[in-house]
Amino acid sequence: MRKEVFEAALKSTIPESATLSGINLQTSSGRSKPVWDAKLKYKEPLESGTTVLAFYFKNGLVLAGDRQTSGWFTIISQESVKVHQVGFHAGFMFAGMVSDGQAVVKSLQRVDQDFIERFGVPLSLDGKANFLCRFMRLHYDYGIFLEAWGIIAGLNYNPPTFEIYSVEPTGAKMASNDFATTGSGMEKAESELERFKGKIIARSLEETEAVELAVRAIYMAGKKDMGTSDVRLAVPVVAIITLKEGFRFVNQTEVQKVRDKLIEEERRKGNVV
Repeated sequence: MRKEVFEAALKSTIPESATLSGINLQTSSGRSKPVWDAKLKYKEPLESGTTVLAFYFKNGLVLAGDRQTSGWFTIISQESVKVHQVGFHAGFMFAGMVSDGQAVVKSLQRVDQDFIERFGVPLSLDGKANFLCRFMRLHYDYGIFLEAWGIIAGLNYNPPTFEIYSVEPTGAKMASNDFATTGSGMEKAESELERFKGKIIARSLEETEAVELAVRAIYMAGKKDMGTSDVRLAVPVVAIITLKEGFRFVNQTEVQKVRDKLIEEERRKGNVV
């Protein structure tokens, strides 16, 4: 959704008396949402930089994200976990407002649990993605712009196929046949994944290779994007989704070993000190 369209929608849903009194719209966590002051000027919302990604490997999917949460030029945390399990075979990641993204995660987890309790089977990825789109679009239709640019990835059950979808705050859904990235560092991460696009499409990457690629993509994003954490300061979070094991986080010790190997190679090449 373009900013000017959202401004028009927001004006149409907030009464004139509210805008003249300068009401501050905030989340429960205290994070600022779009605000209209007495002069009816739009104030930029507080956003978080990040890099999250998902791609195919031989046995399923890899999901990864950096650890930094920031607002403007301030680093709020280097310990954030941005890869979330939303089903036995499904994961979700987001960029944008932390509070909005957390609300989406909780809704996805709840709808999957409700579906299991009612029908005795988990909701497929397409079902979760369609629910997510309706959830985002419903808020959009009422002038509530959920600032969560998400990636939802996992398994459809009939037949068993892995899928990756990018979902925007307007409810738009885009499927990917190779990989998906989002966040402030997405361009650098995408460039790194492009180098292995043939193997990703062919589903020929072994798990070890896939984890190494995920860490390297986050590393490349963090080198240039101030909203993405430097992997030397914060080890990325990596998760694997396979048909047999479902969703599982890769042990942080294993990811740290991959990170250390990468940094040592970069030192030998003279790319880092």
